[in-house]
Amino acid sequence: TIKELKPSDELEKIHQLALDNQLAVVSYRLPHTPEVVTLLQWKSQPAVIKDILSLEGKSGFVFCPFDNSSHLPIQLIQPDLIIRGNSFENTGIPHPETLEGTAHGSEKLLHALPYQASQKEYMQQVEQVKSHISSGGLDKLVLSRISREPMPEHFQPTRFFEQLSQAYPDAFVFMLYIAGTGL
Repeated sequence: TIKELKPSDELEKIHQLALDNQLAVVSYRLPHTPEVVTLLQWKSQPAVIKDILSLEGKSGFVFCPFDNSSHLPIQLIQPDLIIRGNSFENTGIPHPETLEGTAHGSEKLLHALPYQASQKEYMQQVEQVKSHISSGGLDKLVLSRISREPMPEHFQPTRFFEQLSQAYPDAFVFMLYIAGTGL
């Protein structure tokens, strides 16, 4: 008998294909929506962007570090394929030359670790954000903190993504892989 693939089985195979071949991939689910969208880029590496203003006129999925002094660059996935649920779309998006090399081109990306703020630093940042919001400088800001956890044995990223999507229906949930940056 032929086993029918469940949507999660198909998504898991797509993710594994991307990871095995070091292809840029992102799957995401918008708040209050059941549909998962997956973007795959294989014709080129994601564009490395110098600053947010360089994104004008471009489309795709932007991966930007929270810390603007980070050694990790802003990267733009311009998909060759978009999968909405189980529907495949050819994007027709042009693939401009990478602005300053690619994730593969920078060895330092492989070893860069994200900055970890102490509890005291984090609380100081919270106070600064509250001050900016009170003064009218910002309408909204989401401040996050990195927490390093050991990866469980037999970890399955796709299953984890799906569990997060189910547990947090009001959140934007995504899983991203870019070679040289990581998962």
